[in-house]
Amino acid sequence: MKIFACSHCRHTVFFENVQCLNCQKELGYFPERGMLALPQEGLSKCRNYTEHNVCNWLTRQVGDYCRACRLNRTIPDLSLAGNLQRWWRLEMAKKRLVFSLIELQLPLDDLQFDFLVPGAQPVLTGYSNGLITINAGEADDPTREKMRVDMNEPYRTLLGHFRHESAHHYWTVLVKDLPAFRQVFGDERQDYQQCLDRHYREGPLPDWREQGFISAYASMHPWEDWAESWAHYLHMRDTLQTSSEFGLGRLDTQTFDDMIQDWSRLTFALNSINRSMGISDLYPFVLGKPVLEKLRWIHHLLEGHQR
Repeated sequence: MKIFACSHCRHTVFFENVQCLNCQKELGYFPERGMLALPQEGLSKCRNYTEHNVCNWLTRQVGDYCRACRLNRTIPDLSLAGNLQRWWRLEMAKKRLVFSLIELQLPLDDLQFDFLVPGAQPVLTGYSNGLITINAGEADDPTREKMRVDMNEPYRTLLGHFRHESAHHYWTVLVKDLPAFRQVFGDERQDYQQCLDRHYREGPLPDWREQGFISAYASMHPWEDWAESWAHYLHMRDTLQTSSEFGLGRLDTQTFDDMIQDWSRLTFALNSINRSMGISDLYPFVLGKPVLEKLRWIHHLLEGHQR
């Protein structure tokens, strides 16, 4: 993620800011132009900005939804207490995903989101035919943390969900029927439901790290190995972009090996800082050689797409 500045006074602002704390100007984000002080000729606030204040993006049409909010198919029922706050947290995570997808020049066509709050029926986060469903209950930190512990996961965030589920969509866009995929991730034609049932019945492969998976869940099926690796690549790219904005690394024109070198230094530093504060590691992963080759494959795939 880039570091932004108010277009009026150049004061540093966060991606989520709706007002500059220095000059007090209202702010709006427009993908082609960055963070803009309002008003801006030819641009208007997203409808979800003016009506609900859950968005800070701009659009060219008055009363229209922004590029990111147009992707929403279902939002939480705002008549119920707490759902507006849940939706805001979901939107902030989704906006960071969309920012990355736009930077990578990936198409947003045929991609939609359902944000569903569990009720009488449970809600499963997942993907199907262009639709990403997110369990909005996980916008509550205690709920998400309980699920993280129950499922023995070292890392579980809303942004992580968005990145993981987006991988399934872009597999159909970028990867489907590429023979090279199977050489790196395995044969995705094996029965997914059988693999899923076995995973939850017997648990992950006991030696999943040694077999070259980034997470236990990645060992379930090649599609999930791809999704976990894709999400991880987006984590790395976005975090390295942020660190480069502070002069702590490179991003532009760097090779994959440069990227991994910077990532290793950065995560060692971040984990060391966390341990000095008595906090769990920010980055609880180990990148073995097979995992690095999967990330390298994704890196070159995206480079080829952009070319």
